[in-house]
Amino acid sequence: MYRGLICFVLCIGLISCRKTRVRDSTGYYRILGYGYPNTAATEARAAISDYWKIKYDAVAECMVDEKLMDSVNTMNEATYTALEQKYGKNWKVRYDQDIRNYPLTSATIMDILITNNMFRKELEKYCIKTDNVDKMVRMLKDNAYEVTICNEELKANNERCFTVQVDTGSRTVNLIK
Repeated sequence: MYRGLICFVLCIGLISCRKTRVRDSTGYYRILGYGYPNTAATEARAAISDYWKIKYDAVAECMVDEKLMDSVNTMNEATYTALEQKYGKNWKVRYDQDIRNYPLTSATIMDILITNNMFRKELEKYCIKTDNVDKMVRMLKDNAYEVTICNEELKANNERCFTVQVDTGSRTVNLIK
């Protein structure tokens, strides 16, 4: 009886002290979502996820109940607190601004790329027309982006053709690989 009581107290203590896990195994903060996804922000979130170390995980689609919404909101509040500790009180404003600015940033990146001679020569090597560039953008730091150029037609042979670094501040392009 005494041993059972000690085990019970220890279990309660361990459960109450357990921290909510806000990071995944790769060190990214996880924000959970439910309902219809915001497809307009999906590409922007992917582009800035490495910079901010934030990933979104859909835990449910449109069919949700109050219990699920409450548990997701509780988890996200813990994540937001951890993000505030890392990035400061106004992290969410800056993060949302990066997402809102992404369409203009993406257009600026393409403008810089298509006017760059080295970039045009690389496109020619892979038979890609300048009006049909498929790219994946990754934010490295303010004004610096890694852009991987892909070719859908080369899917069987690894569709990634080459990668460049674009600095939108100085409007420069450097070939990475």
